[in-house]
Amino acid sequence: SLLEELAPMEPEGLAELLSSTDTAALSAELDSAQFVVARLEERCAALQAELGRTEAELASLSARGAGAGGAAIERSYERELRREAAARRDRLASARALLSRAKERRTKLSA
Repeated sequence: SLLEELAPMEPEGLAELLSSTDTAALSAELDSAQFVVARLEERCAALQAELGRTEAELASLSARGAGAGGAAIERSYERELRREAAARRDRLASARALLSRAKERRTKLSA
């Protein structure tokens, strides 16, 4: 994952980069960090929207009474929606963690 790829650069690699006098390298790293932050913000928003739609669909299904008293197909669909919602929550949490690290990196490079 991208989060794992950034791990080796923290903190030793970043400290070395920050102490460098190579302004072109620092500028390229800052540009890259800004790009990644922008993309991750978009990704988090999209994942949040997907999660919201899935949760709304689950609420609608629950309001219909699909749970224990619903037809087997509705219960199966509800289980699938719950799995999707859990997977989306995990993806969103990962994206947010990566966004936090990317913002921290951008801040350090900007200083």
